[in-house]
Amino acid sequence: MPESDFEILMDFVLAWEGRVFEDDPDDPGGATKYGLCLRSLKQRAQSDYAWLTSIGVRLPADRESIRALTERQAYRMYARYYWDPLDRFGLGRKSRGAMFDTSINCGLQRAVSCMQRFIGTEEDGIAGPVTIGVARSYPDKELASGILANRMQFYERLVRSKPVMKKYLRGWRNRVNALADFLGKF
Repeated sequence: MPESDFEILMDFVLAWEGRVFEDDPDDPGGATKYGLCLRSLKQRAQSDYAWLTSIGVRLPADRESIRALTERQAYRMYARYYWDPLDRFGLGRKSRGAMFDTSINCGLQRAVSCMQRFIGTEEDGIAGPVTIGVARSYPDKELASGILANRMQFYERLVRSKPVMKKYLRGWRNRVNALADFLGKF
């Protein structure tokens, strides 16, 4: 049975995010495993506690919650928080892939802002009917490329405003370039 687009993109995501526990003091997200960070888990637990515990996530959220995450839990969380919300956008495969990975690395609101900056709609981070309608009018490959170009510009602005983040810039650039190549064959 062929893999779904979600599964194919998760292979890409986990190749870049890794499958091990890390706790880099310069990472604003805190402890991380499978690319899922403590800061986000704490936020999600406030509004989605029952679902998270139903899939076996250890709460209240702390470093050990992240350390204990399984790959299956990570897949389910990526689907719920990053893939499924993109359903209503109705984007093509490449654009959805660009939005998915950008949402993971920068947050959904930032991903929408990257798209809005490219398509020329109000840059408010909200994917309303105007943004979605204009985005759908672009060729899939062109929209995906625009999202990724604006993602790279975001990283460069971030490093200028927070120089401690410079140590991540090369990796971010490599990931965006790898994603562009990946999506080109997708």
